[in-house]
Parts: sequence; C-alpha cells; structure tokens
Amino acid sequence: MAADRERLDGSEFRAAEEIEQRDYRITRERFGAALNFDFRPSDFSEYYLRTVYSEASDQEYRMANVFGLEDDEADNGGARNDSTVDSATWDNAVLEKELKDRYEEASILSIALGGNHYLDAWTLGYQLGYSAAEQDTPSDQSVLFVGEGVTLGYDGIGREIDVFGGPGTADAGIYELDEISLASSLTEDEEWSYRFDVTRDLNDLGYPGTVEFGAKARLREKTADADETLYDGFGDDVTLADGFATAIDDYDLRAPFVGPAISPGAADRFIAANLGSFEIDAEETLIASVGDDYTVNEDVYAAYAMTRAELGRLRVIGGLRYERTRFDAEGTAIVEGEDGPSLVTFERGRNYGHLLPSLTLRYELADDKLLRFAASRTIARPEIGDVAPIAGIEIEDSDGAVALEAEIGNPELEPYDVINLDAAFEWYFGDVGLFSIGVFYKDIEDFIVRADVADRIDLTPFIGSTAVDDAEVIQPINGDQASVLGAEISFTRRFSGLPAPFDGLLVTANATFSDSEAEIALRDEDIDLPGQSDTVANLILGYEKGPLSMRLSSTFTGERLEELVEPDDPAFDRYQSDHFQIDFAAFYDVTEAVQVQFEVVNINDEPFYANFGRNDRFNSQFEQYGRTFALGVRYEPR
Repeated sequence: MAADRERLDGSEFRAAEEIEQRDYRITRERFGAALNFDFRPSDFSEYYLRTVYSEASDQEYRMANVFGLEDDEADNGGARNDSTVDSATWDNAVLEKELKDRYEEASILSIALGGNHYLDAWTLGYQLGYSAAEQDTPSDQSVLFVGEGVTLGYDGIGREIDVFGGPGTADAGIYELDEISLASSLTEDEEWSYRFDVTRDLNDLGYPGTVEFGAKARLREKTADADETLYDGFGDDVTLADGFATAIDDYDLRAPFVGPAISPGAADRFIAANLGSFEIDAEETLIASVGDDYTVNEDVYAAYAMTRAELGRLRVIGGLRYERTRFDAEGTAIVEGEDGPSLVTFERGRNYGHLLPSLTLRYELADDKLLRFAASRTIARPEIGDVAPIAGIEIEDSDGAVALEAEIGNPELEPYDVINLDAAFEWYFGDVGLFSIGVFYKDIEDFIVRADVADRIDLTPFIGSTAVDDAEVIQPINGDQASVLGAEISFTRRFSGLPAPFDGLLVTANATFSDSEAEIALRDEDIDLPGQSDTVANLILGYEKGPLSMRLSSTFTGERLEELVEPDDPAFDRYQSDHFQIDFAAFYDVTEAVQVQFEVVNINDEPFYANFGRNDRFNSQFEQYGRTFALGVRYEPR
C-alpha cells in the first residue's frame, strides 16, 4: 500500500510501504462422482434420489519476499533523495523470506431424496436434503527468515513492478531465522433442508392457471477450529546459509525473485530434528490458536403462495414469500490486559423476518416475440465468513511504536435488501435463435463492503490499555443505500442451415452495461456499489454435431470496487481491474455412457490485477497463474 513517506532530506513523497514477491507451487488432485435413482411405480407417483460427492487435495509451497520499506523498518531516516512516486530506493531496509508449506483436503457431499404425486388436479412434492462440506488442513507450516540493513527499491508502480535488491541481498548468511509456525485447522459445514409443495391446476374450474403454496426449512451449522504454535527462539543463530537456501530460476514476472528462497525439504528436516528445543511464543500462540475458532448456526424457515394465470397472450405470475432467519454465533474474544491476553467467550444471536412479494408478466406480441416485466423484493444473506466472530490480530512493537493490524468478522451484519425491476423484449427466430434486450433497476439497502474501521470501534479488546501509534482493523460493514441502473443485450444463433459440416456452428454473445452508486456513512461522497462491474460481456463460439461438442468462450469483466482501505481517502480504494479471459472446452461421446472431456482454462494467460484508486497506476496485487489443462472421462450408466 502507498503512503506519504520521507526522503533523507526530510521532504515527503508518496511511496509503497511494503511490497511482496510470491511464487506458488501447487499440486492439486480432484475426484467427483454422482449417483442418481428414479423410480416411477405408476403414472401418479414418482420418487428420486440425487447424490453428488467431490473431493480435492492441495499441496502448496509458497515462497515469498516481503520488502519492509516502512519508516520504522528502513530507519536510516528515509529513502534516497532522488526517490519519486515512480521509483524509490532505501539503503537500510528489511527483507523477509517466507516459506508456506500447506497440505489441505476438502470434500463435499450432497444428498436429496424426494417424490411427486399427481392426484387429479393436485400435485404434491416433497424433498429431504442433506449436505456436508469439510476442509481439513492437517499441516500448515510457515518459516520466516529476516535480513536487515539491505538496499531495496522499485521502479514503476503499475501492473508489474520492477523490484530490486542491492548486492547484499544475494548473501544467504544475512537472513536469520526469526519465526516458525506449525498449524492445523478443520472447518465443517453441515446443512439439512426440508421442502413441501402443493400445486392445484385450476383449469377444471374454468380458471386457466394454477395456485401453489408450500414451505421450506434450511438448518445450517458451520464450525471452525484452528490450532497454531509459534516458535521464536532457536538457540544459536540460524541463517539461511545453514543449508536452507535454494534458488527460484523460473520466476516469470518482469523482475527476478530477489535473493535466495527457503528450501521446503531443508525446513522439514530442521524442524523434525530440533522441534523439542524451540522456544514457544506463548502469547502469540494463544492469539493465533483461538482467533479463528467459531460456531455459527443459521436456520431459515420460509412459506410461500403463488398463482399463475394464462389470460390469452398474457401470463401473470404473482407470489408472496415470508422468510424467518434465526442466527447465532459463538467465538472467542482475546482481551489484552496488564497480565497478558485472556479469553472471553463471545456470543451473538439475531432473529429477523422478511416479506418478499414478486410479480412477473409475460406478453406474446407474436408467436416469436415476447415482452417480459418483473418486480420483486429479494434478500441476500452475508457469507458465513463475514458474520463469524473471528479476529486475526497482529500487534508489533518496534522501538516503542505499537502497530495493530486485525481482520475481524461482524455478526451484526444485515442482509442485502433489494427491490428489483426488470423489463425485456425477446425475439425467437430460426431453429435455435434468440435476440433479447432488456433494462433493469435495483434499489439496495444494507449492502456490504470491507473497510478499515479502526477509528470507529473500541480497540480495547485488542490492545487493552496499550497506546497504539497506528491501527488498521478491516471488517465487513453495512452501507446505507445503493442503486444500479443497467441494460443487457443477448444474441444466440445456431447455423443449422449451412452445408455440412458447418451446420453444427453456433454463436452466443451477451453484454450487460450498468451504472451504480452507493451511500456509506464513512464517506461524504457516493461510492461505486462494491462488487459491481459497469461492463460484463461474453462471446462463445461453439460447434455441436453428433458426438462432438466444443466451446471457445471469452469473458470480459470491468473493474469493480473491493475494499475501502482508507475510509476518508478514495485514492486508496482497492479495485479489481478489468479482466479478459479465454477458455476452451470439448466433449466427445464415445458411447451413450462414456464421455471424454478436455478443457483449457485461461488460454491467454490473463493475470489478476488489483489497484488503488480508479486508475491502474498504483499496484495493489498482481498475480499470474498461467494456463490450466484438464483431461477427464465421465461415465454415466444408462
């Protein structure tokens, strides 16, 4: 992040406080299966069972350089006098070498059992559902070496920054072992759902339509348990030169990886041989081990009634739905006191309801042309990770200057509350052809955005009576009101009239253009609605004929606001930049039951880029992932 910095002569300029280089080595394995049963003993009853299971494992090695350029780290008085906003050098900076060695397993199981019964004009439907997701990280190991008094700098502040280090950064002997973290975690997410629906066909009563009513319940519990031990004492001084150093020669970004990296194998052997002699940082271990533990229960009960009427060329669907949400969360708050941190159980509970009406009109202008209009009220509940009572806290004391960094959840978050208005024209042509154009408007209350709230909350639970010189506390919060006005256009055409083999060609194109504005108490002026892109467009070129199906797709997503890093300064708002990606997928049916699949994701090697402010000038994050290739076989017995 950029901030106002000082040169050696005392003059100020805007420069980065910290820069990271990261190199990821990930091995991923995936497995998935689905098993479905359908049973229809008569024309009046049917039963079904739907099951889906998937699992994945990741082994990640992440090597990182952290350029410590803050004034309290580069304590020689400031940057060189010739430093500018575009290029700066420090002669007494800190370079941290990090290694993260993590193995993780994740699984998802989904089961749905239900049935339908047809009794004259009545249809009864019901379903029992169960899903369970687990993320198990049995080994999450981090190793940190620190080199002080080195020359570091950068040239350029855009998408790819040219970072550099002085000659001393290549010497593995200057990096001393500072910290080792050994952690594990388990997250479990379980949900039961129940649904019952009744539909009455009213044609026999002279009313061309249906009436439907029903109820649904969804009972969810998510728990997280993390254990971490931090070690900060290792007897004699240990440096990167003591058998830990390795090189990264294939770092693909513009600037090479500065200095040596940490060998995962050497770190494993050192920890295994010497773990019993390490000194534990008891206070930091306590904070790290409980701050991310939580239990969240979210139960949603709903009932609805709706009717559909066919009035000549006009179809009317109207409905009313009521949802009641019961939410409770439990976590552990870490309270700093004179005798060190203590633990306090933290509980929050809420109970709220929403009445959600909807109306849809469909009018046939002709056999191939339609007008549609819809109005509705909807809600979107916060993600569990946003409302969970978690607190990731880091307190640093550098020569008496205390800095607090924290990321905390917010159990008080309200759900998005949205009024939706939509209108569209559709024209169907040819065998498979569609052109549509529409407009939409959304009025939103209580949208959610991540922001630094350090100046607006009580910091005592984090630091007790300790005076803090600098604090950053990132938390998801509710905004006030927002609106989105937009238009969308879509075109689909299959060219079945062309001579073979070109009669399998098809094209799909769509685009959405919107303008948003939002009000939030942290700002006097409006902001963009977080997460909303002004432009989203897709173009798909495909081919379908016989057993072969292919898709070449491209997607463009315009920039969108992610976070208010400095509540009172829009120059530090974090935006995800424009993203354009090309993918390819092909499917070939070997038999009715066997299909071969081939995919290439991100053919054009589009990177992820986030920046500070409305332009691309100041880099926040740049990551290049490369292309992903997947080859698989799907078997589905008939």
